[in-house]
Amino acid sequence: MGEPDFKKGQMRISYFFILLTLIGVAHGESTTFSGSFNTSINTDFLPASSIDKEISSSNSLALSAKIPKLFNVSSRLSFYQDLRGERKGELNDTYISISRKLKEFNENLKVSGTSTFFIPISKSSREVSFLNTGYKLTGTVQTGLSRFPNLSSTMSLSFTQNFHRSAVSASGSSNKHFLLSASSEMTYTFLKNFDVSMSFAYTKGRTYKKVIIDTYSGGQEISYNASKKLTVGLGHSIGGNIFKVNGKKYNFSIFDVNKSKVYLEMNLGF
Repeated sequence: MGEPDFKKGQMRISYFFILLTLIGVAHGESTTFSGSFNTSINTDFLPASSIDKEISSSNSLALSAKIPKLFNVSSRLSFYQDLRGERKGELNDTYISISRKLKEFNENLKVSGTSTFFIPISKSSREVSFLNTGYKLTGTVQTGLSRFPNLSSTMSLSFTQNFHRSAVSASGSSNKHFLLSASSEMTYTFLKNFDVSMSFAYTKGRTYKKVIIDTYSGGQEISYNASKKLTVGLGHSIGGNIFKVNGKKYNFSIFDVNKSKVYLEMNLGF
């Protein structure tokens, strides 16, 4: 990933946040800015001698702007670093998300909507999958139980449309034109500063040649809130195709030594 492309991504995001500030001023509202820095170490369960063994790090910087009574806007720049072999690094794609609270029925039931626009600045998207851009529309429901105040859940349904320059990537795999995804996450808070969560997502994708591909992802995490700004967490994630090659037998598993990954992360807000 070249430096000019990185600077181009930064400039696009900077211009957009300046525009949001002007919109807030025009509506007589003050724009509130915030952000966070996240860093993580990721690995799998394969033996250290395996050529497919993965050890990597990820770092990201997220920025958000809140214009009262209008909407919230966020974006993120992230960088992936391989810690084995040639230790190659790559800047990931960025995005701009615009979210708005649609309805708050009470403290335990809230509905929001988000529109996300993708900016393909990574080498993988530009030179392998040939992605031009894409967008995602998401509806989210947050729920809680008055009898169990430490337990909360989030459910989302999203639709994504990608625009590629080619139906097939440079690696020979089919690019996905449409995706429909349903996800859920449940979080339990204990000892005031600890959270344990479980998540699952099911995605149905369709290629440009109208082939349907079903995938899943899931994970578990335990985190410690050291302060209002600092959180550290340890988690496990897994994902892949729902069906095996024959298209009939399920390929789903909660843990698989060949597909599962574990990570240690830290998130610092500002």
